[in-house]
Amino acid sequence: MRACADAGFAPDIRHGTDDYVATQALVARGLGVALLPGLALAAFRHPEVAVRDVPGLRPRALHAFHHREADQIPAVGAAVRALRDARRAEGASASGHTVTARS
Repeated sequence: MRACADAGFAPDIRHGTDDYVATQALVARGLGVALLPGLALAAFRHPEVAVRDVPGLRPRALHAFHHREADQIPAVGAAVRALRDARRAEGASASGHTVTARS
């Protein structure tokens, strides 16, 4: 909402979902636009959508807290390593992107 207000408009939001694949499919069919996190686009990128950076949009911060000894639990250690790897793959900046249908 802040990104839209900064751009000078209020969006007309009709639906919301956390399913980024479905969101991109709707955008590809010309049924709207979306603001998606970089990690969602890294996981899946619909070939019929154009992705644009949003100027001035601050990266979001994700934090994972765990007890130090919990790293000894295989699932916790694997999750922490995966988060660190994802952050490195993103170049330590998960900027926001707009997704629109290709024309």
